[in-house]
Amino acid sequence: MLSLSVPSKTFAIGEYVALNGGPALVLSTEPRFQLLIQKSSDGFQCNFESYPILAPLMENQSDLKFHFVDPYEGHGGFGSSSALLSMLLSFSRLKRGLSLGIWDVLEELESLQKETNAAPSSYYDVLSQISGDISFIHKNNKEIETLEWGFEEAKFCLLKSSRKVATHEHLKNMKQKEWSSLKSIAEDSVESFKEQDLDVFCETLREYQLALESEGLVSSTSAEEIRWLWTQPGVLSAKGCGALLNDSYLVILEKSRASDFQHQLSKKFELFEGILSDGLRIEGEL
Repeated sequence: MLSLSVPSKTFAIGEYVALNGGPALVLSTEPRFQLLIQKSSDGFQCNFESYPILAPLMENQSDLKFHFVDPYEGHGGFGSSSALLSMLLSFSRLKRGLSLGIWDVLEELESLQKETNAAPSSYYDVLSQISGDISFIHKNNKEIETLEWGFEEAKFCLLKSSRKVATHEHLKNMKQKEWSSLKSIAEDSVESFKEQDLDVFCETLREYQLALESEGLVSSTSAEEIRWLWTQPGVLSAKGCGALLNDSYLVILEKSRASDFQHQLSKKFELFEGILSDGLRIEGEL
């Protein structure tokens, strides 16, 4: 049996800007998604029909069984769709003797998008899940870099909301814009992260949240819950993540007070500690 796995993903900054090839920071965290592949005549165990972009990758695979292991049990969020795409594409490329170089992968993804008329996507999520840890991606500048969490006095956690907006449907129905103001904030955010300026980084997360609210790209419930988080002791910053910033929340905490506050948060939300995870792993053989 062949096993592929990739981490969960969360945009720290850069949602929507990424659609134009702009800068973004993407966090890769535990728990991990897994794809198990074995030779069999029993057919598939994945709902590929929900993701048309996957169809070309599944041609001539009738002698294989695929089983997708989702740690979130199908409730959505944290990159389940992009995880499946990243693993299937990686498997397909390796089977065809092609490299897993990030820009080569992106080129094929964009070709598949046109071929299947899939919803617009930056595919930064797929690239980050293959790369792992913290990915800085700026397609227009041909930049991708793996970064470390350099804030010794702070840590992060992720809160899963009880709501999920289907990202591919949201993007398909959204009118694309230049997002120049968002791009400027994202650039400042990336720079402050690299320079380990915690105050500025936390401020850019708040600014990005508010800027997306002004564009009508944040659900009312998310906006209310983020404002509640901003008022809590020990919370340095917070922003929503996912389509309409509705799926989850990134929370930056004072490390010295994190344990107590995480316990309080876990009563209100499903909480995941910010445990970074490496990229694509491949184990076993067919």
